[in-house]
Amino acid sequence: MTNVLVTVPLGENFMARLAAVDPRVRVSLAPPELRRWLRGERAEEPELMAKVDHQAREYLEPAEVLVGWLQLPRHVRARAPRLRWVQSLSAGIERADPELYRDLIVTNASGVAAPAMAEYVIAVMLMFAKGFLRMLRNQLAHRWDRRLEAFELGGKTCGIVGMGAIGGEVAQRAKALAMRVLGLRRSTAPRPTDRYADALLTPADLPRLLAESDYVVLAAPLTPETRHLIGAAELHQMKRTAVLINVGRGALVDEEALVAALREGIIRGAALDVFEREPLPPDSPLWDLENVLVTPHFSAGGDRYAERAAELVCDNLRRYLAGEPLRNVVNLERGY
Repeated sequence: MTNVLVTVPLGENFMARLAAVDPRVRVSLAPPELRRWLRGERAEEPELMAKVDHQAREYLEPAEVLVGWLQLPRHVRARAPRLRWVQSLSAGIERADPELYRDLIVTNASGVAAPAMAEYVIAVMLMFAKGFLRMLRNQLAHRWDRRLEAFELGGKTCGIVGMGAIGGEVAQRAKALAMRVLGLRRSTAPRPTDRYADALLTPADLPRLLAESDYVVLAAPLTPETRHLIGAAELHQMKRTAVLINVGRGALVDEEALVAALREGIIRGAALDVFEREPLPPDSPLWDLENVLVTPHFSAGGDRYAERAAELVCDNLRRYLAGEPLRNVVNLERGY
């Protein structure tokens, strides 16, 4: 019997689909107290500590597969001696402790949220192109003002930094709007969505992408090489009419340099769903800049996330039981 412990409640349908993969699988949802402990919350009260200890023995010790988030406390390994594979429900892995997962198979959920995130990117491009931010401010002020600028997306250039699962979905939708698409990524392995790019670039071509793009979309993972990939020098390489859209990771951008560029009109605006510090502190100047859209790390939000996550996890579970290679295996040392 293969024991699968799910640490994130995604509904009864999600659990039922996992259980139906194979009769050799037993799927359990961690109780709330154990879930909090797995998130790193301390159980101070003796009664609660005893409850967590009992739940760890019942659910964690027999678990061979863990499905949930990667931000687990280091001492979890001592309570899960049979653990062999961790399936993350997130694409990002930069906060995971590589030492904790040494000798384990780790897979992520790359691609699960990509359609929703691509729709977010298209939505904010349209917001800036059609002047919706200013029109919303005018509405709140009960002000009728037709002195607005509006642009068409057709014919504009969408530059995508990180032409992976998310970037490919963005490229497909941008192409449907008659945009020119530049896609940049480190890997040379072909992907089906590459056909939507007018040009595929390497990291060395970043200056070209920045100089030619009307919308620069950041969808890359955070690694030592990509931290502060966009700083003052890169912002000055962009068009003054360009908009920066970040759905990757907050630390891809030097926020101090970005604030300065936005204030000085070096670029036209920014739509930011991720930040170096989350939640974004109330005193961050980004809140008050009129050419910035701030959203609370919600670009992945959508009504089909659990459905797509179930498809991925079920497929990987079948592969695991059959001894086949898993999808989305990640290298924690490398960062993706």
